[in-house]
Amino acid sequence: MKKFLSFILIAMIAIGASAQQKKGPRKVTIEKDGNEWMMKVDGKPFFVHGASVYNSQPFFHKLPNYGANTARIFTLMNKDADYLLNTMDKVGLMCHVGLGFASIRSGFYKADEAAAIAKQEGWIIEKVKKYKDHPAVLCWCIGNEFEIGHAGKPLTAQYESINRLAKKIHEIDPNHPVTLTIVDGMTPAKLKGIMEICTDLDFLCINGYIKEGNRFEIPKLIKEIGWEKAYMSTELGPEGWWLHERFSENRYTDWGGVVDYTSTEKEDKYEYCMTTLYKDPACIGVLTFLWGNQTGPRDEVLEWYGLLDPDGYTYGAVDVMQKYWTGHWPAARAPRIEMREDMTMNGKTASNWIRVEPGSNNKAAVTVGNPAGVPLRYHWRVIPERARRADNKFHDGIEGLIANNGKTKINFIAPYKPGAYRLYVHVYDDVNKKAAYASIPFYVNGNADDLEDYGGRP
Repeated sequence: MKKFLSFILIAMIAIGASAQQKKGPRKVTIEKDGNEWMMKVDGKPFFVHGASVYNSQPFFHKLPNYGANTARIFTLMNKDADYLLNTMDKVGLMCHVGLGFASIRSGFYKADEAAAIAKQEGWIIEKVKKYKDHPAVLCWCIGNEFEIGHAGKPLTAQYESINRLAKKIHEIDPNHPVTLTIVDGMTPAKLKGIMEICTDLDFLCINGYIKEGNRFEIPKLIKEIGWEKAYMSTELGPEGWWLHERFSENRYTDWGGVVDYTSTEKEDKYEYCMTTLYKDPACIGVLTFLWGNQTGPRDEVLEWYGLLDPDGYTYGAVDVMQKYWTGHWPAARAPRIEMREDMTMNGKTASNWIRVEPGSNNKAAVTVGNPAGVPLRYHWRVIPERARRADNKFHDGIEGLIANNGKTKINFIAPYKPGAYRLYVHVYDDVNKKAAYASIPFYVNGNADDLEDYGGRP
């Protein structure tokens, strides 16, 4: 029931924001009604519908257009903090505020752990004091995956610091709850410190991704560790790229290329995760990952987790989110490339680990569903693996290789330089600003040192 009540709240908050921003802080509480946990904002039920955004992402202000009520930022420790909070308030978004508690892998604690912790607590409290009365603040999240990289090292000092911070924040800001974000890979044994020491946290946040065999285990983990308070999912999506080398289905080619999912396969995974979470009475919010575009492992894949392309076109996963954020599907759905097998190169799929000769003639095709029934635009490109532009836009692709771009079937020449490449197809609905994509990694045979043998051509 809380999820559906919050659909109404989204509209109420957005209308209020456009008419007149609330002055001063909102009162945010977490309450339990029977077996169901609920967040309330100014006394009204508020289930968190939204996404995680990097501070540099340009499209976070569009989240309310799809029904979201919250955006998560990872840290206030940068010059964009005022802009982010003020813009969220203006467009009607609440902010899940990260406070930048350093991770173990950052090396922050190596030289003098006690001094580093004291210094960190000082600047975190200063940020809370500065922004505690901002109307966009929903809650304070002390750290994000701080435990990664501990390699068996006891985390007692960090746990104690987190709880000191939670206590102090409650003293100086009684209006906003305090939380901490962990990864779903933490075992119950590793979580014991949080359970026993971090007792002043109001709820727990978990970053979790779907596992092999379409397993999504955040609700299961919450029960296993015996967490008795509310929790929020603060990152979710398809399999983490760091897991792929462990899968029974080998997702890396023999030269190290990643076999990626299509945008539609990822859409289906987001839907599975969200369905699981929205049914759990202990869950008070879901923040998907990532609103914007993000490259994948070692930068091979242009949009491993991205929900939008660099121009703001949304992929099908956003349709799923709109369904959960508003209670209904959008009128026009994104184009669909149902499975990897719907894109072929020389009659083979990405899983066939395709190798070709330098300068060889090749064919590619894609099968696309068009639920919106509008004209679609096709754009193919061949990109060297790991190539990216400094402005985070998609690489333009190697010129002169594709003869008949813009169609569902193309002919193209393989690059003359040996090495790893990726063939992409992006399908655009320019009417509704939506898109789909698929890719095939392939390898051009030969030794890169033999470039001169091919006339020095690109």
